[in-house]
Amino acid sequence: MTRLDWFACEMSTQKLSVQVANETPYDHIFDRTFLRYTNVSELISVGSVQNGTLTDLVYSIGMKKSNQVQDFLSEIQKLNDNNKVTLIAGYNGTDL
Repeated sequence: MTRLDWFACEMSTQKLSVQVANETPYDHIFDRTFLRYTNVSELISVGSVQNGTLTDLVYSIGMKKSNQVQDFLSEIQKLNDNNKVTLIAGYNGTDL
């Protein structure tokens, strides 16, 4: 049973892309929200967009409850001053 992972909790990761203003201290701004809604969160990419006026953050996350996605995205959007937020499910099977 161990070798085949029977009864293992299946965890699906998703890709979360969040744009924030350059002056935003993105290191810890989403920590409380991630703790509340996710099992795991990891910053995987940081990039500059819109001629350097915004920073694009890409996280790998695992939601605790799939029925709380809208609440999670709403809180993220409040924290990033209503800039763009994108959540992509099942990205592990997609070549990004």
